[in-house]
Amino acid sequence: MQRLAIEIGLVTDPYEMIGSLQSELFRAVRLVIDTGIHHKGWTREEAIKYMMENVGSERSEATSEVERYIVWPGQACAYMLGRIKIMELRELQKRTW
Repeated sequence: MQRLAIEIGLVTDPYEMIGSLQSELFRAVRLVIDTGIHHKGWTREEAIKYMMENVGSERSEATSEVERYIVWPGQACAYMLGRIKIMELRELQKRTW
């Protein structure tokens, strides 16, 4: 988990930090796209445009990601829920030690 690497001091280079934050943004945008397509009724084109505008992806990369989430509903949500649960468990462990 990238955030853990930052917390324990493995990431010290500012450019690595920016890369890590960019990865977090990318994952968050994928969650929005997954929800937009499968709950809000976004079109493929709306989702591609959203990814290009919010992550700065090239059209080909955005298209590939959007098509992935069209055929794999909930994958981005499952990833984020797992990440949140791991963070909750880490916080619980910190409080009990």
